[in-house]
Amino acid sequence: MILKEISLHTKRCLYCDMPLQENARKKYCDLICRKKYNQELRTLIDEQAKDIRGVLKRNRRILKKLYEQIKQEPFVDKNSLEELGFQFKYVTHTQIIKGHTACYCYDYGYFLSEDGRYLIIGVDER
Repeated sequence: MILKEISLHTKRCLYCDMPLQENARKKYCDLICRKKYNQELRTLIDEQAKDIRGVLKRNRRILKKLYEQIKQEPFVDKNSLEELGFQFKYVTHTQIIKGHTACYCYDYGYFLSEDGRYLIIGVDER
């Protein structure tokens, strides 16, 4: 009996890691492995999207609360926002307003003023 040497470059199934036949285009052993792999991938992506939506909603709640509380002095410093749990890297969209880039979490936003504090803005101020 002749033993075939398994090459280090043998392609393997993306789901179960079994060696694949010589067909270079193949990625999975069979239909079951392909379906399971894609199902797990979608589940992971859905969980990440759910986490991001949660952060965006929390950021919006923080901005809305501050907007309603501080109408006389709508400026707040970065530390105050971070202490409330605000995460600056999560925004839904941006907009240029009077030469400044405003970052929004749905309908409430903020932008950095010249003095280093953040101006909180609502949807009615766009």
